[in-house]
Amino acid sequence: MPPKRGILVRFQSGGPEALCFGNISASRLSKLNIKLEVEVESIKELVRQNALAVARLEVRMDQGFVELRKEMATNFRWLLGIMLGGFATILGLMGRIAGLY
Repeated sequence: MPPKRGILVRFQSGGPEALCFGNISASRLSKLNIKLEVEVESIKELVRQNALAVARLEVRMDQGFVELRKEMATNFRWLLGIMLGGFATILGLMGRIAGLY
């Protein structure tokens, strides 16, 4: 039966204690552990950068929606004015047809 390949790592307060199988030595394990710590730090930095990017995007979206709300309010006032003018015109025509004036 070929030797088992893999690492069994048990973490204690003093640091990792490893039982190595196969071709992996303790020095290689420490190098892997250092590489793993570097990778974890780089992933943490990417997460921080993504969180900042999301925050900036939220601010930009909020600013864009403020402009959109202003435009929508202006358009609504114009539409309301057109509707009231049309309603007044229809009432005037109905009054003229009915002979009120």
